[in-house]
Amino acid sequence: MLFRSLGLYLAVISAIGYLADSPSYRYTAADKAELKVFVRFSGVRLGDCRQFSAEEVASMPANMKRPAECPREKSPVRFRLHINEELLIDQTLKPAGIHDDGVISFYERHVLDPGVWQLAVAVDTDIQREGYEDTFFRVIRTEVQNSIVIGFNDDGFRVMGDRNLTPVAEDQAHE
Repeated sequence: MLFRSLGLYLAVISAIGYLADSPSYRYTAADKAELKVFVRFSGVRLGDCRQFSAEEVASMPANMKRPAECPREKSPVRFRLHINEELLIDQTLKPAGIHDDGVISFYERHVLDPGVWQLAVAVDTDIQREGYEDTFFRVIRTEVQNSIVIGFNDDGFRVMGDRNLTPVAEDQAHE
């Protein structure tokens, strides 16, 4: 009985061990690189808060008293990504939620050939202003099976690479 149970345990453990490592799965083709782009931004409120006067606060029902009233709606975010001066992404991202008051989220994945790439990202977080106030430029080199992640959140831009994220000098960017 003990040997039968031990044999069954070994068979299950062997199957789990095999399936944990095999068959191998590739997310991109063997001769390509991958670019992932994400935005996760809290957003900028449309409009300013209005402070209530003492008389207005006194006239409010007890359960509704508050010092100020702030709009819930947040501004959409305009996001642009150019690679080698070619427009790859041009999106206007709306905030989540019924009242457009949630977090702005976006994710997109692109397959690239290995090589040198000029990245230019522009983000406009407040549609009430003209132009893109946040911009980011970088020349990078991608390798085969390399995954590059470009992100924008409340802290600004981030670029991450699984392997070999190599900044390249401007004169090498036109290979």
